[in-house]
This record gives sequence, C-alpha cells and structure tokens, in this order.
Amino acid sequence: MNYQTEKMLTDAIINLGVGMENLQKEMKAMRLAQQETNKRLERLEKQQAKTNLALGEMRLSYMKLDARVSELDKNLSERISKLDKNLSERISELDENLSERISELDKNLSERISKLDESFNAMRSDFNKYAQRNDDRADDHETRLVRLEDKTFGSASIVSEPRAEYRKRKKRK
Repeated sequence: MNYQTEKMLTDAIINLGVGMENLQKEMKAMRLAQQETNKRLERLEKQQAKTNLALGEMRLSYMKLDARVSELDKNLSERISKLDKNLSERISELDENLSERISELDKNLSERISKLDESFNAMRSDFNKYAQRNDDRADDHETRLVRLEDKTFGSASIVSEPRAEYRKRKKRK
C-alpha cells in the first residue's frame, strides 16, 4: 500500500474512531435522557395510578351520595304528599265547620236583632203612651189654669208658686 492510501486509511480510521467516540457520547447522553424520561414516566404512572384510585373512590362516593339523595327525595316526596293530603282534609273540615258556625252566628244575630227590634218597638210604644199621658195632663192643667184665671176676672193670678223655707246650713270649715 502506498503512503497516500495508508494515510487515507489512517485518517479514515481516526475519523471513524472520532465518529465512534462522538456516537458513544451521544448514545450516553441519549441513555441518560432515556433514563430520566423513564424515571419521569414511572413517576407519572404512579401519579396516574393514584389519580385513578382517587377517581374510583370519588365515583363510588358519588354513587352512594346519589343513592342517598334519591332516597331522601323519595321520602320527602311521600311526606309532602301526606302533608298536602292532610292539609286538604283539614281545610275541608275547617271550611265545613266555618260554614256551619257562620250560619249559626247569622241565625243568632238575626234572632237578637229581631228581639231588639221588638224591644225598641215596645219601648217606643210605652214612651208614646207616656208622652201622650203627659200631654193630656199638661192640657188638663192648662185648662184649669185658664178657668182659674177667668174666675178672678182679670185680677192677678191666684196661681203662684209656694214659698219654700230652707234651713240655714252650717258653714264648712
């Protein structure tokens, strides 16, 4: 082999060695990066497992909560239905009782008003009789006064008020 070829071969071998060295360095860096990526992937897988476990527990809790809410809703609906029925019945009873009571009160009030009317009419009649008797008496007295005055022939009236003597009172201290 000649010198030139040998030199070329040597250079090629050296270049090949340098290239291999660079490839080894790159491979090492890639292995380190791969190991880092694997570690990160393991951590992510562990985190994913924890997350999946937490989601499973949350799903189970949600299902239990949903069952309890459905049961409560059913119970409340039944209770509301019973209360509504009881309330309707009670309102109906009260309405009937109220109607009866109002009729009773109206009847009693009408009777009392009727009795008061009768009483007022009786009092009015009694008062009218009393007033008529007093009018008749006043007319009689007037007639007597006129006759007495006529007997005195125009002189002073003999009708006068009697003089009343009062006892003296003691003065208060």
